[in-house]
Amino acid sequence: MANLRLSQCRNADALTYMLRVFDRMKKGCTMLASLVGLGPPMNKKEAMEPNMEAASSLPSFEFRIASAKLLLECAASESDISRADAPIAPGTTKGDQCDDCCEAALFILGSLLAEDDETIEVWYLIGCACVQFHEPNTDMAEYHWGKALQMMENERKLVERAMEEEEDDEVLDEMKQELECATNQIEDLATKLKGLGQKDDEGEEGNEMTLD
Repeated sequence: MANLRLSQCRNADALTYMLRVFDRMKKGCTMLASLVGLGPPMNKKEAMEPNMEAASSLPSFEFRIASAKLLLECAASESDISRADAPIAPGTTKGDQCDDCCEAALFILGSLLAEDDETIEVWYLIGCACVQFHEPNTDMAEYHWGKALQMMENERKLVERAMEEEEDDEVLDEMKQELECATNQIEDLATKLKGLGQKDDEGEEGNEMTLD
């Protein structure tokens, strides 16, 4: 439904629908996200019933990662819209709506990270969520993108080693394509990380100028 609404440029409808989807799994996702530092702090009592029950009855890994991606798409759409006539919820701003989507995506991704910290895409998407906030958290984005980049480079090394031992030409061709794809992804992510570093440097220079 949200995909359809986005394709129809009905961004407000897509956003509303996805936030409703998140609301149904919010309790469990928030609890698990807190375990990996991506949710609000929780005391021992809050980590017990019924939050544990909510966490154990969450939708599948695949459904949640797809939901997080759609929420980030909604956030990106809200950021891109600058028209004065763009519909927003009463009592909110476009920045609020963007942040609501990013926060929801972050909690969902946190729940996935708590279950499996070896999925590169989850680390990458957490970084994406961090930079899409109205006030980006570049430190968190750099950490999670850096982790994703390290994992991707390790995967590339494994493919390169496997190619040295492979004798089947057809399999080798497939591995070459996989290696090329991995290399392109690594270069793209390295560029994103470099961009974050440049923004941090600009921010520090701006602070120094203000102090003077």
